[in-house]
Amino acid sequence: MVNTQVKNKLKEAAKLLSEVLTELEGTTTAVKSRLTESAPKSPSSLPERIIALRDAGFFRVPKTAEEVHAELQDSAKDTYYHCEPDRVVMALLRLLKRGELRKVSKKDGIEVKKKIAYVW
Repeated sequence: MVNTQVKNKLKEAAKLLSEVLTELEGTTTAVKSRLTESAPKSPSSLPERIIALRDAGFFRVPKTAEEVHAELQDSAKDTYYHCEPDRVVMALLRLLKRGELRKVSKKDGIEVKKKIAYVW
């Protein structure tokens, strides 16, 4: 007797759960469609901003970490990001390791000092 009552209660709970899930599926698809229709996401992290520079063609000519940092400090641009130069160097190294950028050497100034530059 008790087993039958438990089974019936479980069947009722399963039925209610399936009804709730079908209702939720309709709302999640509506929410997903609204999210995909929204404006394109602007880059928020430092690596995302460096990738945005790369996609804009900034790295067609080899750039040093100092040049990348200077470009990120330009507040008139979408890629503005206030940070220390060390963070830019580390972000560039990580992007290099992931294969998002390539490394070349660049001669700098009158002293003809070789510096590491990044290119795409």
